[in-house]
Amino acid sequence: MKARSLLAPWLLSLVLSGVVVAVADDTAVRDWWAKTEKAAYLASRARYADALLAYQQALAIAPADEYRADTLLSTAQVYEGLRDRYAAIATYKRILSDYPLSPHVPRVCFRLGELYSCITLLPADASDKDAATVAAEMTPANSLPYFRKAIDAAPRVNAWARAAKLQIAGILVAVEGKRDEGIAILREVATLDIYDITEPDYGGPFLDSPRISGTRSELIDLARTQALKARDNARKALVHYAVIPSDPAASVANLRELIRTYPDSDIASMAENRLQEILRTPSTSLPSTDSAL
Repeated sequence: MKARSLLAPWLLSLVLSGVVVAVADDTAVRDWWAKTEKAAYLASRARYADALLAYQQALAIAPADEYRADTLLSTAQVYEGLRDRYAAIATYKRILSDYPLSPHVPRVCFRLGELYSCITLLPADASDKDAATVAAEMTPANSLPYFRKAIDAAPRVNAWARAAKLQIAGILVAVEGKRDEGIAILREVATLDIYDITEPDYGGPFLDSPRISGTRSELIDLARTQALKARDNARKALVHYAVIPSDPAASVANLRELIRTYPDSDIASMAENRLQEILRTPSTSLPSTDSAL
């Protein structure tokens, strides 16, 4: 699983869900800001225990729901840094229950989906009943509702929703054996026209930094860059799942079908390269007719 940045998310001077939140002169806001800045600094240097304490102090003085949701999101990320995944899951769930209208909901659902899709996440000494229950529930199948909620909760342009679709497709194909359903989702993302994106996006799994400020044009370019990365991942996944190790003949047919369907794209190039690798294998038996992917 790709590590996530533990810097504080989109603080007061940053763009948050399309709204620029200005730093006010209110003392409570300034105090909260100072605490979260300190916590972010500590977390960025892997001083997670100190960062956790600072975020807990910030949460206690947060002046409004939007600040509390921000603080809880950062707190959950720090728990992940501490490898206390049970506490991270509980904190993410608290955001969903206490702040269901927060713009962080797509991101939170995506992270819950990722956490539930992994099997060995809790510390070995996690022995309390709730932690054991969460550990038992950590299966790819149980992650699907969270990934689907990430899609449902997201606005039309949202990188978390596209990333959730890729996760869902992988689980359907590789875990649940629902190949056709998973491939259909991958095709949808793989054929995305990034120039259809004409609105800014706010956050996403492919950002190098959670800071998302800039002009409208720059934010739209950032949204398109994230969409392009999601599209590239979907195309690679299509080629990957076209290959069935136990059935070289079906693999050849699937790859040829991709080449025919996407003749002028990098999907065709990747499929052609993989096809030639298979054909160079002496034991490969060519199919008499091509089957659909």
